[in-house]
Parts: sequence; structure tokens; C-alpha cells
Amino acid sequence: MKHSSKKIGYGAGLEYSSELREKLDQCRYFYLKSPRGGHFNDGYELIADIVYENSSQLLTMLDILEADYSLSATKPSIAENDKYCYCRPVEISLDKETQWLLVRHFPTNKDPSIYINYVTDELIRLIGNQSSWYKVTLYDIEVALQYDTKLEALKKVPQ
Repeated sequence: MKHSSKKIGYGAGLEYSSELREKLDQCRYFYLKSPRGGHFNDGYELIADIVYENSSQLLTMLDILEADYSLSATKPSIAENDKYCYCRPVEISLDKETQWLLVRHFPTNKDPSIYINYVTDELIRLIGNQSSWYKVTLYDIEVALQYDTKLEALKKVPQ
């Protein structure tokens, strides 16, 4: 996909436009989260929350998202220099056995890629910001629309 040369989006220095709003309205899974401000040091985020019913459904969804993950019987320790590469380990139950799931933030080496912010015992949070943690651009929304097809496949995963 060609990167738009227009500097439109949400955030400081970006121009808001009706084209931007129309593209955002086309997103079925991603939504815009405005910054809370103050001392939160946050910005605009393009977010998708994917809810799952059980551990096997979670693993199937991670496969569809082409996530890089591993399972282990013991809680994995993350080296200090790798702590920003992985989501916090999540305890799951597979075949009545406890397993620890460790997920890398970025799916396999793909560009553009959706950032896996975190995995909990009930949802996967995805972030669609491509070039800034503080701004959402037209390009970010265009990439999120590409991912809508993958996310649509998640609805068909058996529970």
C-alpha cells in the first residue's frame, strides 16, 4: 500500500479532515482512543480489543494474527534487555494442564505490523499506530483496514 503524502491524522501538528473520519468509520474492529492528558504521557491510539472464550481459541487467534509466541510449563523469566519485546506472561489452561504463554509484541517480521499490546485471560489488545505512539495518521488507519480482513477471520474461530 502506498503511504499517503498527506499529513492528516489525530495529534499535534496533524490536520484533521473528513477523509480521515470516513476511513476511520470504515474500520470494523479498530477504534480511536483519545489521550487522557496530564501526566499520563499518552497520545491518540488506534485500538482493537479481541475477546476470546478459551485457551485453544486464543492460540488459534494468535496463529491467525501470525503472532510469535511460546508455551512452557513454568513461568518464563524475561531478560532485562528483552522486557520491551514481550507481553507479560499469561497463565492458561490447555488440556487441563497449566501452561504459560509468552507473546512477542510484534507479529512475525512483517511490515506494516500491528502491535500486540497485551494478552489477558480474556482479550488480546492490538495497537495500530505505525509511526508514533502519540499520533494516529491516515496511513495507520489504512493499515488497520487491511487487518480488518484477518480480524474478520477471528470471528469464525470455533469456541
